[in-house]
Amino acid sequence: MSINTDDPKMFGNSLAEEFQLLIEKKGFTSEEIKSLMLHSIEMSWMSEEKKRDMVAAVNREPAWAVKISSD
Repeated sequence: MSINTDDPKMFGNSLAEEFQLLIEKKGFTSEEIKSLMLHSIEMSWMSEEKKRDMVAAVNREPAWAVKISSD
């Protein structure tokens, strides 16, 4: 499963807003959101090198150290 935006210009949404809705409306945790992101990268059509680079970038991101909850 991956979370996407269909057409942000038409629908006025962003990927960040889609993730925020998962947190607020469905109770997802930051760990679950990160897992979805990593899974999306792994299942993409990018080269293995690009996938490794993107996974490393996500894992280096300091924002993931902050816990996000639906509380």
